[in-house]
Amino acid sequence: MSEEENQDIQLKSISPKYREGAGEASSDHLLLNSHHERHDDSNNKLSSASTIANNSPTTKITTVTENSSSKATPLASIKEVEVEVDGCYGILVAIASFLSCYVVGLVFIAFSILYPELVIYFEAKKGTIGWIGSLYLATGNLCGIMLGVGIQYFGCRVVAIAGAFVWSLGFFLSSFANNVVTLYFSYGIVGGVGFNMVTISSFVIVQKHFKKYRSLAAGLAAAGISLGTITSGPLTGFLIGYYGWRGALTILSGLTLNCCVFGSFYRYPRAIKSKVITIGEEPNNKIKTVSLKTSAPTSLTITTEKNNSTTPKQQQQQQPQNKQLSLMTKKLCKDLSDLSLFKNKQFTAACIATLLFNLGTSMFYQHTPSRALTYGIAKQPTYLIQSVVGFVTLTARIVGAVVGNCKCTDRILQYGLSILLGGLCLVFTSPATTFLSICVIASCCGFAAGLTMTIQTTVMTDIVGVALIHRAQAFILVFMGLGALISVPLAGSIYDLTKDYNIPFFLFGSFQIFGGLIMVVAHIVIKIASKRILEAPPKV
Repeated sequence: MSEEENQDIQLKSISPKYREGAGEASSDHLLLNSHHERHDDSNNKLSSASTIANNSPTTKITTVTENSSSKATPLASIKEVEVEVDGCYGILVAIASFLSCYVVGLVFIAFSILYPELVIYFEAKKGTIGWIGSLYLATGNLCGIMLGVGIQYFGCRVVAIAGAFVWSLGFFLSSFANNVVTLYFSYGIVGGVGFNMVTISSFVIVQKHFKKYRSLAAGLAAAGISLGTITSGPLTGFLIGYYGWRGALTILSGLTLNCCVFGSFYRYPRAIKSKVITIGEEPNNKIKTVSLKTSAPTSLTITTEKNNSTTPKQQQQQQPQNKQLSLMTKKLCKDLSDLSLFKNKQFTAACIATLLFNLGTSMFYQHTPSRALTYGIAKQPTYLIQSVVGFVTLTARIVGAVVGNCKCTDRILQYGLSILLGGLCLVFTSPATTFLSICVIASCCGFAAGLTMTIQTTVMTDIVGVALIHRAQAFILVFMGLGALISVPLAGSIYDLTKDYNIPFFLFGSFQIFGGLIMVVAHIVIKIASKRILEAPPKV
């Protein structure tokens, strides 16, 4: 057995995870977040550690070691750490996440107000300008896997603060842009990466601090996006009217720096109880198993020892100083290329449904004001449309959070039905040609979008477990980015060809309906299959 293999610790989860509060089996995945450390102490012990965050009732840990000596040695020592959830600091984190999400919503909708201004200023087609907003929404999402790994290695606090600086820099540079290509880079790429660094860390940190009230806390924190949407239209319109679009971007770049302060509160839950369990002595090459029962998310540190007859000087010569960097690089590449989550069919269906959902939703948010202008509605009232949508979305987020937190609610089914409802609203947008009717249909679309986005992170947690939520959310962001990358410029190009916004609204609404059907059907089929397996008589 090679030295690298000796450092590996094999962990298996033998019990299904149950969705908090619902008692239904949801996943059997377990995070294997391992890192290697070298200790040159007097006993020459080579240790490796794995940290697991797990909500499953029972976890079976299997450790295999190979010793060079013939004597029996302790196979492993396990440090079980219970972390604080649903605590007072979690409330502070939820408030900080709410404020960060408020800035996210404020700036997210701002481009829909800037859109017609940029078309006029640069005398460009809607499809050309649409790529700015498309890159803004998509770039950071497409880097979602790297952001997930970044959170895993550096934590939500570092990612959020760094993202706020990058976000502010992108907007500040955009205020000096003299052509559309410059805006592609500064607003679309730089600003988009910073925007998503703040967004994903704000959602993930809430999942870490709550268990019993996870859905409610996530929904209330995400309600900040809707509150930001309410104020975004009038505020952005006011800034453009008095300072122009360049001055508006400068002020918005300053607002985004507030997320540095909010992100400073994003620390992980502290340990409140810990104990060390030493697995008994076994002969060489034997397997020792231990079962632990936990009632809260726990962190388990497993340490194995390998006896080595070499001297400290020889060991230093065998293991150069850059070995730790090499191991970390290998681990990073492995994490970036790890697609094991897609073995979960329900997660795969959720990714497809999210892609099609974002096709319709991104187009709806960015093109609704422009669609209203084509029917002769004045510019100032179009700002109020986004405020109405924001207010309805805020209501939907609160309703979705409360409903999703009920024990009798099937959140995965709720997610699919919300996507389906939003698609139906987009399909029936064409009769809305007056300010009042556009506000009504836009409110329906916003309500469905609010229901969907409120429970998105919680649904992913239900599917893959809290231990893998950072990786699942990263993949979800990638699919959201693909949807945003396609929808905004494609809808603008379709309008440039047909001079009719009803066609892209109907087309992308149909895609969203299909996505909702995929999610609902997949969930029902998997649930029936799981029920049959549980009811099947045990094999003799």
